[in-house]
Amino acid sequence: MKDFSSTPELDLEIKIHEAFATVPFPGLLHIAVYSCDNVDPDKTRKRFSDKTDWTQLDGRFLDESSSDLFFFDAGGLQFFLPAYMTANISYRFERVELVVFLTNGLTDRGKVDPIMPGKGRETTCFDFKRSKFSCFTISQLEAIVAFLTFMVSAGQEHYAGDVSEAVRNCYQPRILELHERNLMRAAMTCSQS
Repeated sequence: MKDFSSTPELDLEIKIHEAFATVPFPGLLHIAVYSCDNVDPDKTRKRFSDKTDWTQLDGRFLDESSSDLFFFDAGGLQFFLPAYMTANISYRFERVELVVFLTNGLTDRGKVDPIMPGKGRETTCFDFKRSKFSCFTISQLEAIVAFLTFMVSAGQEHYAGDVSEAVRNCYQPRILELHERNLMRAAMTCSQS
């Protein structure tokens, strides 16, 4: 058994657990809402319907459910993502490429790539992917950045460029936006008292 006492792995797992500890189970309708040719959202809902405690999900189950990760809505992703992150720290996924999932569409290229080319839709991959993180808190976004940074330093340095772009384009601006919003709320509260 691996000893995690005072290690970067344990520190990261604690950070993730603390950031996502109060996220409620999203309910069946929010587990999977997107579908495509080879994935049926009902199958994803069925597979995750009784998984109401993300801390109890093991790496093997998550790896076998690798394609489901792409079809969670914002609430489903907020609930299940920490399970994938904590499992990926100690379990070597065979199918899930979590760093790719957390950076894909959030790089500079994602800002210009349309989500459905030729379909007359102006939404870019960046807009779509960023919307999936719309309900995440500052501490949750910081946990994602810490996870990505850890994964690059733990052997996935070939993703360093994508991680850097995703942090610069999406995660860091969203963290700053939420900090500014909190400061404005605090200022309004002080001025009203």
